[in-house]
Amino acid sequence: MRIASFLKSGWTSRFWYFQRMAVLVLALSGLVNAPVHSQDLRAGSQSRDLRDILAAGSLRVAIPNFDIPGFRVRLPSGDFEGPEIDIAKGIASAIGVNLVFVDGGNTFNSLAKTVADLEADIGINRMSASFDRAPFVRFSEPYVRLRHAMVYNRAALARLANGRSPEDAFRNFTGRLGAIHASSYVEFARRYFPAATIVEVQSWEAGIQALRDHRIDVLYRDEFEVRRVIESNPDMGVRFGTAVFTDRIDMKVVYVCNPCTNLLQAVNLYIELNEQYLAQAMSIEALLRNARR
Repeated sequence: MRIASFLKSGWTSRFWYFQRMAVLVLALSGLVNAPVHSQDLRAGSQSRDLRDILAAGSLRVAIPNFDIPGFRVRLPSGDFEGPEIDIAKGIASAIGVNLVFVDGGNTFNSLAKTVADLEADIGINRMSASFDRAPFVRFSEPYVRLRHAMVYNRAALARLANGRSPEDAFRNFTGRLGAIHASSYVEFARRYFPAATIVEVQSWEAGIQALRDHRIDVLYRDEFEVRRVIESNPDMGVRFGTAVFTDRIDMKVVYVCNPCTNLLQAVNLYIELNEQYLAQAMSIEALLRNARR
């Protein structure tokens, strides 16, 4: 497909899929850039595990002080609602303790730090399994897998492609790439798009505005958010396109405190036993329906 017809196709909710985009294995070859957030984390040194939680009678769950529509929102009453909250309640019920929510801060990294510092037993906030946080927290089995995706400026991509195919322009992306500050997508951007200029934005909404204002060329996150932004902003379909990378998977996991090996077993057992429910509750269409409420 020529780049001109690609940019003029008038897509709104359709996606450009990259079946042949090879996942870089820089992490295995030692070529990954230095972790961008690990300096803010530290593994808790005290001992804690499932027996302590059972003795205390409560499971401390870190939740940040911002909403993620589709996954979790705070109601006017102060209570939380959403499939991630159902997971937290289910784990607490399965091990027979009360659920206690702990303030996880205002960034994804602050939630990881809350669990790493043993101020919470688990953290759940659409958190990614990532190399930079692996030394500080334990990752559960994924409760949902989302593909990496982008919203991109059509004119900027045409300029960067310079006559090449759109796939080549993404594979060797050299433009300005927006990713949410203190999120795993900064790490993903450094690993998969080493030639890009990474622009850290304070929030997803700030990133959308930066894209509209031509301060970035693409905005990088998972396919759910990319679909949601186009669905919520149909006017963007003329100037902006969407791309999904079918071979780059973002595994959303429960963060578990580092010494909590037996708790991790219990969390994984809950996820495995509820696999069918989670597959339905965490499907893209179900998440989008939740986000529309």
